[in-house]
Amino acid sequence: APSDVLEALNRLLDDNRELFVPELQETITPHPHFMLFATQNPPGATYGGRKVLSKAFRNRFMEIHVGDIPDEELKTILNKRCAVAPSYCAKLVEVMRELQRRRQASRAFAGKDGFITARDLFRWANRQSNGYEELAADGFRVLGERLRSEEERDAMKTVLAKVLKTPPLLDEDMYAAAEEGALKLRLDEAAARAAKRAEEAEKSASSAVAAADARSAKQDALDAARLSEAMAWTPAMRRLFSLVEACMNHKEPALLVGETGCGKTSVCQLLALLRGQKLRILNCHQHTETGDFLGGFRPTRPTGAEADDVDGEEGADGGVDKKGAAPFAWEDGPLIKAMRDGDILLVDELSLAEDSVLERLNSVLEPGRTLTLPEKGGSEVEELVAHPNFLLLATMNPGGDFGKKELSPALRNRFCEIWVGATGDASEMEQICVRRIPEPELKPYAGHLARFWEFYREIAGRGAARSALLTRDLVAWAQFVRAAATGAGSAASGCNRRLAPAEAFAHGAYLTLLDGL
Repeated sequence: APSDVLEALNRLLDDNRELFVPELQETITPHPHFMLFATQNPPGATYGGRKVLSKAFRNRFMEIHVGDIPDEELKTILNKRCAVAPSYCAKLVEVMRELQRRRQASRAFAGKDGFITARDLFRWANRQSNGYEELAADGFRVLGERLRSEEERDAMKTVLAKVLKTPPLLDEDMYAAAEEGALKLRLDEAAARAAKRAEEAEKSASSAVAAADARSAKQDALDAARLSEAMAWTPAMRRLFSLVEACMNHKEPALLVGETGCGKTSVCQLLALLRGQKLRILNCHQHTETGDFLGGFRPTRPTGAEADDVDGEEGADGGVDKKGAAPFAWEDGPLIKAMRDGDILLVDELSLAEDSVLERLNSVLEPGRTLTLPEKGGSEVEELVAHPNFLLLATMNPGGDFGKKELSPALRNRFCEIWVGATGDASEMEQICVRRIPEPELKPYAGHLARFWEFYREIAGRGAARSALLTRDLVAWAQFVRAAATGAGSAASGCNRRLAPAEAFAHGAYLTLLDGL
């Protein structure tokens, strides 16, 4: 908090125990049983710019340093809180200590990506694994899938296999259940159910607002069904789908970190369709404020019968008599609406918002999932408890991508973080392109696109030129080839000419890559 805000508490923390409110010119004396507690992470750049408090302010508190929880106490907490067998608790703590030792001895776990706390162990224990092999697999999903280098991932697998005495973990075994045919069948059935529900809601709508909501839900179901048809279920996409679905099943907030165009938002849309829940999306930017999440006071606008009454009652001066109605009323933001209605909130580009705004989400990300709303005002401060079906998802690009920053460890640790690596296999890229150009005469060009993409990545190296041809660009190239060769895009322009597939392929190269260099 700003220093001037904290300094206003000085008299309350002194022996005087009183608070002066200059706006009201009133001095408030607290209740005799009133007590004030405060918490803070260590100051410094590591924790999102936490600053050092002034000596005058800190001296008014009884300051207590909270260190690491002792191993025996941690085992007891895991056993009582998560209902996990004592033998499993001992293994979980042993894995944690072994990872911390490796972090100190080598650079494999140095930095933020190697950060592991008791909160990670609680998340791991809540997966309720059955058997040591399943415990190792769940441990890697929670602790290892956020790591961004193969060296770190291999070290994590080695530690889990060593401590839990299990066979080496293989990715193809951990995500074998997310089979392409089964996923397509589940999504098709979910799309049919969603469309049916929307049609029934539209028929039974008793107001214009309800009918508009039903039409919006129907359109969302159609959009998700089209997305499902166009989705290429590569191994990387099936892994991501499986990981996010596991987080949602255990009501864990998930943070998807990856390069642009790797399918982060699409997976969230498909899972919302599969679960039959409404997906609310909030796109963050550099000027995102707390009110964009929570809501705020908006001018009141009478509707329906209220508007008729207002129109019919004009004062002597021609003004409208609103019968004493308040000029402003509180309107819930997307976070509050999702918490009340049990919807899914997707916070896109989370890292673009300021740290002070994002820290407002901390209580929502805790197991209690509560939010206090002092901004709403009133005689009683509202404390909102989330609906049992409420879920929070977030996406972001890695730090350093056009000025985007990493989140503070305190906030990141409250999410189950998932690293979404860029597609590096030409066969996967060909599979993605084939979904965009399914016509028999155009299918060979999917292979041409994938091979050119592989060739370009090799010669571009790891410089800025590599980002000129990403997955999204290759998909746009494939869509242009189809539109130009089949005439699908000619009707709107009034041009009846179709290009030969080879011509469309060459023009697509200029459109997506060469003209931008």
